[in-house]
Amino acid sequence: MGNTTVAVLVEQRHLKNRALIETCEALEAAGYSVPLIVPEEGRLFDVPSEAPPWDAVLSRGRDLAGLGLLAAASALGVLAINTPRSIELVRNKIVMQAILHQHGLPLPKTWFAADASAFREIPPEQYPLVVKPYDGDGSRGISLLSQAEDVEDLPPFPDGALSIWPRSFWRTTGGI
Repeated sequence: MGNTTVAVLVEQRHLKNRALIETCEALEAAGYSVPLIVPEEGRLFDVPSEAPPWDAVLSRGRDLAGLGLLAAASALGVLAINTPRSIELVRNKIVMQAILHQHGLPLPKTWFAADASAFREIPPEQYPLVVKPYDGDGSRGISLLSQAEDVEDLPPFPDGALSIWPRSFWRTTGGI
């Protein structure tokens, strides 16, 4: 294992994350070389024509530059520990909800729409509701709607689509 390299693609904002630090320490203690690659959004990247000098790559981030490097490394034969497809599935709340439903997990009635004003059609007895952008990142963008009129107070969602489910589900499961 002495020469095995596991590159970690990480956004600047995650560099001090305890889980990241502990993961890198554990890999290094096991004898792996663990370079941290910080793909900055404003930087110009060459599309690689040959695999980077890594045996495996792990992504801790969702920025487009990092996902591009992850996809390129994977396409060039580097083992992607978490593939671009798996990251997309976790981010896309609509697809994830469908997959969980397909596998028989108990899920509440869930809606999604490209425009938040459509949520006014949800029956009043379903409120309060939790709203999350379909392309969620951590807890950013989560809102609580106590009643249909609260739709007006939702922050703008740049990617459009939102998913929404009853607050009682969020409270009992911690959300999805």
